[in-house]
Amino acid sequence: MGTLLRMFARAVWWGSLAGAAPFLLFTLPLGISAMSDSDPASGLLVAFSPLIISGTIVLGAAFVIGLPMTTVFSQSSREFRRHYATAGLIAGALVPNFLMVGFVGGWDLAAALWFTVPGMIAGAVTGLVWGKWREALADEAASAEP
Repeated sequence: MGTLLRMFARAVWWGSLAGAAPFLLFTLPLGISAMSDSDPASGLLVAFSPLIISGTIVLGAAFVIGLPMTTVFSQSSREFRRHYATAGLIAGALVPNFLMVGFVGGWDLAAALWFTVPGMIAGAVTGLVWGKWREALADEAASAEP
């Protein structure tokens, strides 16, 4: 169970970081500037807010989409990292758009592009990291069979 949680956390961490990276390029300098100008805590919040937001979304998607997909793949003997990465890429494209429609009440092409591409990157990276481990487990199980 410990390895499962560690690998799940690892996949979520790398996916969250990959999805937040384009935004961190802007918020880290702003946060550092805010730390020197005023409250250090607010500067840290500004600096790392993309990682917090991305992490929340990636964690939720990993539970709601990723773990059920793992069940499907494991039952159909299709546990290949490319399948997980592709599923993550597709989910990463859809989730930001569903969130935008749900929270904003509409869909906007410019906003969709701004959030969909990092979402796709986050989903693909999460799926790739998780899928690499799941593929290794499946290979290990297959080689252990008589």
